[in-house]
Amino acid sequence: MFLFSKTKAGFSSLRQDGEDHIERDQMLDNGEYVEERNASRSRRFWYSNVPWMIMTLVLSVYTIASAAYYKKSTGFCSCAVTDIGPSKRYIEEIFKTMTSGLDYNGPNHTLQHTPAPGPRFVGPPSPEINAAWKNVAGVQEIYLTREEAAAASVLDTYIDPLTGLYEVEIESLHHVHCLNYIRKSFDIDHYPDIQAQADTWRLHLEHCINNIREFIMCKADFTPIVLIPPETSGIPVPLSEFRTTHACRNFDKLLNWVQTERAADGDKETRLKHARRIRELTGSKY
Repeated sequence: MFLFSKTKAGFSSLRQDGEDHIERDQMLDNGEYVEERNASRSRRFWYSNVPWMIMTLVLSVYTIASAAYYKKSTGFCSCAVTDIGPSKRYIEEIFKTMTSGLDYNGPNHTLQHTPAPGPRFVGPPSPEINAAWKNVAGVQEIYLTREEAAAASVLDTYIDPLTGLYEVEIESLHHVHCLNYIRKSFDIDHYPDIQAQADTWRLHLEHCINNIREFIMCKADFTPIVLIPPETSGIPVPLSEFRTTHACRNFDKLLNWVQTERAADGDKETRLKHARRIRELTGSKY
């Protein structure tokens, strides 16, 4: 049998199988062939893989460094692409246990709200509840500089003639406003501002319900809710334990930023003060 013999010029000569084995055996005897072959394989391995190893290392270091810087600068590593730039410094992740639980009153065979710390947001109309909602739903619009508006692709938004700044409405604050509107609609007789909207009341209410529905479906929170067995809850059906813990954004921190630095609401003096503060912090003339 004849085999092709590889030379620098290519496959140019023929050798008999027997002669080829004799030469190979002689090379194996003195170890030169094995050493050369191993050295050649080692060189090929490093030449082929080292560039990829270096690239992987560099990309890994860059990714870790970027993530660390991003977390340091925002406090929250999951900022949405649609979050406006200046807000990202104030977006912080916290774990929060919901307080909208229901407790079963065994002797009375009734359900009742779980007592919760902090301001009350539900119940019959009262000055306390109204004040709690006014605090979280009183401001919906904030100011942006021209540079911030351009970065958020909202240059076509309204420009406040008093300050020359760009105004935008914040989605989450609008949702809170809508919830407050729905709450007031349960007790229209107590709220003249709702009564005054008799012609558009239903349209406004349906808008709010649908807007909140879309947002809930958009976020699609899959946090599990425990079902308390009947033998534990005392009622014949499983009872949902709504006091679940969620990964949340620190709403109070964002609300404080809006109210103290960016609110586009208020009297002339307050709006001009916020405008001056924004320009001082950003160095913007617009």
